[in-house]
Amino acid sequence: MSITYNFNQAHHALLRRTGKAARKSIICALSLVGLFGGGYLAYTRPPSPTCTMVVGGYKEYDYDSNQQRNQRSVKLQAKYLKDKAELDAAIEKCVSAPDHCNHRVREFANMIEKVKEISDPLVRAEVINAFINNAIQYDSQEVKKSVRDTDHLSLLEAIIRGRGVCDEISGLKLYVLEITGFDRNNIRWLAEKVFSNGKKHTNGHAVTLVRIKGQDWFLNSQQLIIIGKTISRSNAKRCVDYTSTLEPAATHFNFSKRSFIHNERRVYVPDFSFNSTHAFCFLEKAPRTDQSNVPKETREAKTKVTRLTNADWRQYKLSWVINSAFSSHYRIVDDQKTEAVPTMEGQSTSPQTLNKTAITSRPASTTAASGNIVLDF
Repeated sequence: MSITYNFNQAHHALLRRTGKAARKSIICALSLVGLFGGGYLAYTRPPSPTCTMVVGGYKEYDYDSNQQRNQRSVKLQAKYLKDKAELDAAIEKCVSAPDHCNHRVREFANMIEKVKEISDPLVRAEVINAFINNAIQYDSQEVKKSVRDTDHLSLLEAIIRGRGVCDEISGLKLYVLEITGFDRNNIRWLAEKVFSNGKKHTNGHAVTLVRIKGQDWFLNSQQLIIIGKTISRSNAKRCVDYTSTLEPAATHFNFSKRSFIHNERRVYVPDFSFNSTHAFCFLEKAPRTDQSNVPKETREAKTKVTRLTNADWRQYKLSWVINSAFSSHYRIVDDQKTEAVPTMEGQSTSPQTLNKTAITSRPASTTAASGNIVLDF
């Protein structure tokens, strides 16, 4: 929007309203403005941001990188691009000299090639989610040590250590989504504000977004932390099946309390996002108790999930993820052998009773210390 003033009209109006004593000063000032400004003074407002995507009813905007409110997104995008180049080089080295490659990097590179063979994009996203959620275990110590957004591990470090937090986990998923053929315009690393009972958490959360056939799916970092280092193959399959789960954006935000993953006291609001080419931000205000500024589709979202249920691929995918990502942290045994099993609410859960009803959402802060099942951090 441009506002223009014509000084030929303006200075006559001023002269009519002032006395002789002030007219000379006004004429002099207006003459100088006319001399150096060409007779016009134009004020142009900064360009409005462009809405690039609507996620669960929330609008994402593409801001210029100089905008102050977008600096966090720009800085994290720069870190991601640096990490991406480092990981590209490590994977290329693995391909050319596999005998001199870190075993976890080699498994990660193999996973990328296997995912490329999957034609169904939704199934491809499920496999990516399951592999990375099981290959990278949550590191509570990293959260305590991280002061700035950029204090987290690089993507390559997270793979080699087999540990990280939602920042690295989401970055790895973004990396694999892009390298396995998803359109860059349809994928995001997305930061969220987190609220419990209306109170904002000090730490936010990060997820990965992929748009498939017009539907936005969130690849969250739900995980099962298991007591002990031995688990039966049947329970390992249940764990991998759960960690492959994707939710639509509106369900994930959990204002309808219908999320399959989150407990009903916790809600999420998108903050900013990026992909490898652009940085974005969301302008929505913090949620109110009456939810008056929460988009209708998010307020009324139903429980909806997708997981590895395709009959043609299911057995292959589950076995492969177990034998690669999952087995890097646990020893898989036959079902009849004794194992250390997960617990819920401090109660022992036998292999026969560990099922979907036992997998409920628990905040990491209340469960990680005791080694219970953790589904979200």
